[in-house]
Amino acid sequence: MVKVIDLAAVVALSFLVPFTFKLGLSMADVVSVKMVEPKVETQITKLGGEKFSNSIDMKKSDRKREYDSSVKDKMMRDSRLKSEVSGNEKAVEKFKNKNSGLIDKKNNLIEIRQLLDDERVRSDKRIKELNSLIEMTDNSVKAPGEGESGVASESSIIPKVSVVNALKDANKAPKAKKDELKANKSEEKRSFRPKLGYDRAGKQMNSAGVRYQISEVAKKLPMDYTINYLAKGEEKAQIFVFTDPTCPYCRKLHKDLSKFTNAGITVRYMFYPRGGYENNPVVTNMQATWCSSDQRAAMDRMKAGYPVKSFGCDITENQKNYGDIVIQHMTLAKFFEISGTPTVFSSEGGLAVGYSNAGKMIKALGYGKK
Repeated sequence: MVKVIDLAAVVALSFLVPFTFKLGLSMADVVSVKMVEPKVETQITKLGGEKFSNSIDMKKSDRKREYDSSVKDKMMRDSRLKSEVSGNEKAVEKFKNKNSGLIDKKNNLIEIRQLLDDERVRSDKRIKELNSLIEMTDNSVKAPGEGESGVASESSIIPKVSVVNALKDANKAPKAKKDELKANKSEEKRSFRPKLGYDRAGKQMNSAGVRYQISEVAKKLPMDYTINYLAKGEEKAQIFVFTDPTCPYCRKLHKDLSKFTNAGITVRYMFYPRGGYENNPVVTNMQATWCSSDQRAAMDRMKAGYPVKSFGCDITENQKNYGDIVIQHMTLAKFFEISGTPTVFSSEGGLAVGYSNAGKMIKALGYGKK
């Protein structure tokens, strides 16, 4: 391969020839110097490149350390933030747990206050109803007949509608008739009001007197004054039950009716709405049951918790004379000073309040094995 010699190198060499002889250098030496020079430059260039490459690697390494450091700092900040958030959440949870009891107590107190307010309203309503019943009783109850036992006569226990109607018709009567009715009304207000356990003089009776008083009241109650479940076979006794279909113990007693009737005991129901008379849907149900053509079937339906529809009033003329039967039964309940249902009294003078089972009730009323 032919090597082309650089023109500039030849010219330079031609100028250097005279000096080489003066310096004692041969031509071969000059050529050797010229040939070595590119290698030196190459080595210098290579060395510089390595330094530059090392500089770039150092910068990359520095940047990587800076990046790693920033990432580490960020992770540490995030960890601190998570720790702070977790601490705050724990503090909030601890606060909730600490105050949950107070919140529950507050809610309970609010509920109790609402219940007390409702009970106060019901009490006020009940007082008004009782005052109304007292006034109605004053207008309808007659004085009982004379007697040491203080037992009320039938007319004193069962208010007569004719008296009430006569007072309602007072405005239509002549003046003399009005005066007579007013006088009768005043006399009735001053008359003795029968009360269980007390005689006419207001003296408290002993237990035998109370039993006699109850039995006398039971004898004076007509069969059409109550809803009756008759004894099977020979009747041994009768019990009279003041009942409310919303009362759970009344329902329990009603389920056990067969135990009474199979034992020869007739069960006679009377109404006593625990929630009072005014604006009470139970009263409407009771009135519909009384007016039903099949009173026992209607009573069974009412005791099962179903409403009883009214299709007129299919009762006897004598029952119609009683007027509002619920008012009549509530008036009788006043004599017994009933405070709850079921309240049961017997034809033998027994008296029991509440219900657990038929056996205990029969024994409490004076029947069965002593």
